Amino acid sequence: MSRIKDWFEERLRFSKMFRCMQWCRYPRAKCTCSQGVGYARLHETVEETFREIQYDELASTSREQSEELAFFNDNESFQLVVVERNLCASDLCQLLALKNRTEKSVHWSIIEQWNDLGLERMLEDHEYVLAAYKDMKMFSCHARFKFRFRKEFRKYEFFHHPHQFFPYGMLNIENELSRDENKNPTNPSHLQVEYLVIQEGMCPVIFSHIWIRDEKKKIWIKTYMLLRDQRLFISQKIHSLAKFMRMPKEQALELVR
Repeated sequence: MSRIKDWFEERLRFSKMFRCMQWCRYPRAKCTCSQGVGYARLHETVEETFREIQYDELASTSREQSEELAFFNDNESFQLVVVERNLCASDLCQLLALKNRTEKSVHWSIIEQWNDLGLERMLEDHEYVLAAYKDMKMFSCHARFKFRFRKEFRKYEFFHHPHQFFPYGMLNIENELSRDENKNPTNPSHLQVEYLVIQEGMCPVIFSHIWIRDEKKKIWIKTYMLLRDQRLFISQKIHSLAKFMRMPKEQALELVR
């Protein structure tokens, strides 16, 4: 009788211990442990993280490929255009002319304007606008800048009317005129372009100043430029170039060798 009683008590104790244990009822999803705290299965966490990374990369790539920019007219009105990565300045000018309901022209230009510095730069027709914008933004995050949509007649004026930049007396083209009697000596614009561009004729001395960006100091530096004897000389001191211009040709060449 005592042996039956001991066996019954042992069974009762084992039954209580069994009821206290909590087993995983969801082996392929959420698990319920004895503390009542659930956990996510490892492969599910990895898949969710991978999907989030892919989404972030796609969103970042999309932002890099396009940007909504404002292009101001001279009357301070503006047009918002989503500029894609491969949109060049000439194509954007045609698009802005259509949005502004004005005539299309090769003279339309995109002007990069720095408000605080009073500087402007005309984007070249083949230049990518989004790349220029990112370059401006990366150079200075504090300086104010904007894009302007404006007609710039000087863009191709050199090819149509070169005498505005190089009067007839500045170029030695009398020999070229005498060789070809069919050319009109009263309007030798085509001959000037051919002499300067195609034949690489001797150009007069050209002196001017330009603004150059210093990538390290993040500032603009006023620099003087001298074009002489098919060589370009640059200096930040105007007196140095002025002294160089007064030198004889042989002595100046000795200095640059």
